[in-house]
Amino acid sequence: MALEKGQGAVDQTLAQLTQAMPGYQHKFVRVNRARGIQMLKETRPHLRPHPAGGPPSAPASAAFSVRAFATQSNGLIIRAQDQDLFKPWLDQGSVNLAALLEAGNLQVGIVPGRSYGEAVDAMLGRAPAQVLVPHYGNDASTNLLQMEQLGRLHAFVGYWTEARYLATQQGIDPATLRYLPIQGDSRYKFT
Repeated sequence: MALEKGQGAVDQTLAQLTQAMPGYQHKFVRVNRARGIQMLKETRPHLRPHPAGGPPSAPASAAFSVRAFATQSNGLIIRAQDQDLFKPWLDQGSVNLAALLEAGNLQVGIVPGRSYGEAVDAMLGRAPAQVLVPHYGNDASTNLLQMEQLGRLHAFVGYWTEARYLATQQGIDPATLRYLPIQGDSRYKFT
C-alpha cells in the first residue's frame, strides 16, 4: 500500500491547488470533521475544498470550493456474512435505514459531528440512542470497521470507497464487506 500513498484524487488535487497558489502558506493536518470545524472557528478564515461541500453547520469563516467530483453517497457498510440480518429492511438493494433504526435490534456505528447528508442526518437524529454506536477520534471510521469485524456492531454509516480503502489498510479483504445504499438519500454526493 505504501506505493499508492499520495496517489488518490484528493492528494493530487491538493498538490495542484498548492502549486497553483504559491502566495499562500499551505499546511495540511489530518483531523476528523468535528475537529476541523473547531479549528476553523478558532483561527482566521480559510479556503478549503471539503469532500462533503458546505454543510448547514459550517462556520462562516470557511469558504467552500466549487464541487468537482461525484462519489457514491454514504451507505451502510456491513459484513457479507451478516447480509441476512438486513433482509427485513432491504427493498430493491437499498436499506430502509429509518425503519432499521426504529426496530432497535441492530447496532449502527457513526462518527459524531460528521454530516452524512441531510436525509441520513435526519434519520440518525430520530434514532433511539441505544442503536447508535458513536465513535470519536481521528481514526473513528477505522475503529468502527474494526468494531464491526469483532462483532461489536452490525453496521456503520460511511462511504463505500473509504470503507474499502480502510479495510485494505487493516488487512481485511474488501470482498468480505457489502455496501447498502440508504433509501431516501441521493445516489451520489458531489464533492
